Amino acid sequence: MSKSEMAPKIDLSELPLFSARDAARLAGMDYAHLLHWLNAGLFKPSRGSEMFEYPFNHRYEDAMHVFTQKDVDRLRDLVEGLPKSDAPFVDDGKQETFTVAEVAAMWNLSRDTVQRIFQDEPGVIALGNKNPRGKRRRVTLRIPRPVMERVKKRRSNA
Repeated sequence: MSKSEMAPKIDLSELPLFSARDAARLAGMDYAHLLHWLNAGLFKPSRGSEMFEYPFNHRYEDAMHVFTQKDVDRLRDLVEGLPKSDAPFVDDGKQETFTVAEVAAMWNLSRDTVQRIFQDEPGVIALGNKNPRGKRRRVTLRIPRPVMERVKKRRSNA
């Protein structure tokens, strides 16, 4: 059986067809992220994992998954629904403890500055080893709301 006889027939109503790399680009996502979703079974293209003979010049792994325009639209909807990591943190008044990154975003300071401000502050929860025998310190801070407000008041009155 020749290669062209083994390749599934393409329904012309599904054209255009896209490779995984093209589908990721059109959906506004990273190609590696899409490959992770495909390999983990988090997203399945409507055509499945069939091999097609592309009229394009794509690499083998790009030709493993074939995407229709509907698949690209579904991907775009998923990507738009993901939380944006670059969105600034906004305090809703309900959260009890904050990370260094959250306080840095609220106060418009760098993470390093916030880490230095709160590292020896009473009431701050420090997770990790402060003195790992000459190695780099790996300490994660959780800052309770009352401590954050106390430091903010003290620093603003200085």
